[in-house]
Amino acid sequence: MGATPLDTSKTFNLKYNFDTIENCIVTLTENTTGFPNVSDIIIRFLHETDLKYDWVRAGCYDTASNDKFELHPEYDNGIPIGIQQLLDKL
Repeated sequence: MGATPLDTSKTFNLKYNFDTIENCIVTLTENTTGFPNVSDIIIRFLHETDLKYDWVRAGCYDTASNDKFELHPEYDNGIPIGIQQLLDKL
């Protein structure tokens, strides 16, 4: 009680390897759920962690070119308190 997202955040690195950042983006944004903006890989992550964690950012990073792509959830009522502070620190 009284904890902010910044206090309780945890970073997960999913060990996927892709030939190109474009292939990573395709995988990251694949959506067969039928729900808008709910990608399959995020659903897998939530289930693999037994729904103990929510997510605020998912991304693809190419260490050779420094290219990156980030995906963030959409919030119906704006970004919840503390989430923007957390995103600013990441």
